[in-house]
Amino acid sequence: MIGDKKGAARLALLTDICGHLNDLNLKLQGKDLLITDMFSHVKSFEVKLGLWQSQLLHGQTTHFPCLSSFLDEDIDRDECVAVIDCLRGEFTTRFSTLRALNEDFKVFTSPFECLVDCSSNGFGGVAM
Repeated sequence: MIGDKKGAARLALLTDICGHLNDLNLKLQGKDLLITDMFSHVKSFEVKLGLWQSQLLHGQTTHFPCLSSFLDEDIDRDECVAVIDCLRGEFTTRFSTLRALNEDFKVFTSPFECLVDCSSNGFGGVAM
């Protein structure tokens, strides 16, 4: 019976994660979003993943309503942390192309912080 509770807790964790991913998905589908806005949502979600991983490591399930309905003894903390770590790795891999363009995005997000020089890098001589 203990194995069933741990399995149910694992399913609760995955249910909560799917809910968080769905929220991110809806933010990325918004109308009139620039790529910089979308990337900002992704970076924000990655920060949240780090926070959640740390909280789960310490037994805090605040951001996981389904998981929080289980007793601490039914939750395998190491497995929860491993799931979040795996998801963080996937985000790092899948959004590596955007991460490489992060400096270029600063032209649009912070135009007054960019330096102007004579060399062209695709943005008409604007250097970052």
